[in-house]
Amino acid sequence: MRRLFPLGAALALLSASPAAAQVTITLGGTAKACFDAAKAMKQDLDSEHLCTVAIEYQLLNQRDLAGTYANRGAIKFNRGDFDAAQQDFEMAIQTEPGLSESHINRGAALQRMGLYAEAVDEINQGLALNPEDPARAYFNRGVARQNQRDLTGAYLDFRKAAELAPNWEEPRLMADQFVVERKGAAPN
Repeated sequence: MRRLFPLGAALALLSASPAAAQVTITLGGTAKACFDAAKAMKQDLDSEHLCTVAIEYQLLNQRDLAGTYANRGAIKFNRGDFDAAQQDFEMAIQTEPGLSESHINRGAALQRMGLYAEAVDEINQGLALNPEDPARAYFNRGVARQNQRDLTGAYLDFRKAAELAPNWEEPRLMADQFVVERKGAAPN
């Protein structure tokens, strides 16, 4: 049986680690500009306004409307307005429940709001829907699990995120913060 212990620096690194919101693809007009702003990780009110104009005035199918809500939520998330971002992610889920990124984004917002159990549940729903970028989902779930003191779950999620996105350094750094000990193993 293995036990995991975070090193002292893990909490400092964790508090500095931004959760990552995902972007949902939406094509055409103002909705496309909203998508581009979210993809570029913009956080300004003008970018948010583009999304609002698309939601209110552009003729969008159900999936694109959900994606535009998710993209506006990502812009709010990037600005640190997690409550408002969570509301947009919820609107995206209500509009199109099968959009995995909306669940994962909502989970990331809940995690940043300190609602770790809810975040894990929401991210699990998103992972069950086969997201395009599961590494971010595993990373965000790992942060939530670490805050719940589920060290084994956190470690495994950070390792999975690092495996899925080998060029993304943060999950590997988070996994490296743990010391793995095997019970009953002979000391060196």
